[in-house]
Amino acid sequence: MNIQTIAQTGVNSFSIKKCDASRMPDGYFYIRKDDAPEWVVEIVREAHDNGDMLPDDYKYQFVVDALEALADSDDVDNARSIMHDGVDITTSRLLHWVQSHGYRKAYADDHIQEFSPETLDAILMGGQYMERDEVFQIVLSAIENLG
Repeated sequence: MNIQTIAQTGVNSFSIKKCDASRMPDGYFYIRKDDAPEWVVEIVREAHDNGDMLPDDYKYQFVVDALEALADSDDVDNARSIMHDGVDITTSRLLHWVQSHGYRKAYADDHIQEFSPETLDAILMGGQYMERDEVFQIVLSAIENLG
């Protein structure tokens, strides 16, 4: 199987649930289906810092985003660009993301150390970019190891 086919299997391993916008700004979140393949279970676990982080809606969102990007693109670099293009750009959404878990501040701090951004939005966008890229790498690596 190729990367696209494997990634689509991963996408199909999640369900969407409605929620209040205070939980997730778009009013929905993802959950892993009980019959998901073991490699999907492992991706979710690794994305959650190998189980050190409790289940987190954004991590699930980023895993699904990475899987969708890989499923929809015949080029890994294009899929990575799609993943990066998903970074939030509005202050309210970025603030929601960073406050949703204590781990997120570390991504913003790392971005400050590496790039010295000058605005709050730039700090938060950079932090979210770093988290999304980390999750993309986890997903890509797992899929490549299957092939």
